[in-house]
Amino acid sequence: MSNLIKLMTRLGSDAELAKAYATNPKKVMEDAKLSPEEMKLLEEADLKALEKATGLNSLKKITIIIRSPER
Repeated sequence: MSNLIKLMTRLGSDAELAKAYATNPKKVMEDAKLSPEEMKLLEEADLKALEKATGLNSLKKITIIIRSPER
């Protein structure tokens, strides 16, 4: 699943790649050498399944709320 994690990371940080993915996701996934199973996971956009398949569900999630100071 490392290719999947790498692609997901790049999609979040590379605007040109994200644009290419929006235009032709299959080509981007093929270029990233994803397996058919990995492609299906992205196509279905099931966050829980993606977290489980990549192992990212084991990471602790932290939510930070930033509030402006009251005057």
